[in-house]
Amino acid sequence: MSRKGFFCPYETKDMASYVRRMAQTASELEQAYHQIPSELRQRWRANYDRYMAEQPQPQPKQEQSRSWLAILGEA
Repeated sequence: MSRKGFFCPYETKDMASYVRRMAQTASELEQAYHQIPSELRQRWRANYDRYMAEQPQPQPKQEQSRSWLAILGEA
């Protein structure tokens, strides 16, 4: 069976234990995050929001205007 384009560090038989470990790691990360003082988390979030607001926004693509003669010529 080809697993081209799919990466899993464990074989299929170990998938359940892999998922359990990933869930445990996610739980540990969440607990660590909540140990950070809320004032610091708020300051981090404000800095991130300010940084993102300073980033250039992509300009929407505008269709180039065409003359009526060019439009009628396509018909």
